[in-house]
Amino acid sequence: MMIWSGQLDKGATVVLENGRASQGIVAGSLPGVPIMIEVEPKDVGLAESPSPSNGWKRLAIRSKKDRRTVVTIRWKVL
Repeated sequence: MMIWSGQLDKGATVVLENGRASQGIVAGSLPGVPIMIEVEPKDVGLAESPSPSNGWKRLAIRSKKDRRTVVTIRWKVL
C-alpha cells in the first residue's frame, strides 16, 4: 500500500516512483512486479499505471477537482 498526501489541483498529475513523489509526500512504494491497483478516493484516477516500460515502479494520479487530500493506493501482486 502507498499513501500520498498534499495539494492535488484539478487535472494536475502527480508522479509516484521509487518511493518518491513529484509533489506532496508519499509513504510506501510499488513492488516492481505486475500488480492490480485500487485508488481512493474515487474521484482520483490513474494517469499512468505501472507497466513493463517503467519497471512496474511508477504510477501517476490525477484529480477531478482541486483539494488538499490524502490518496490511498492499494496494490495486489498478480
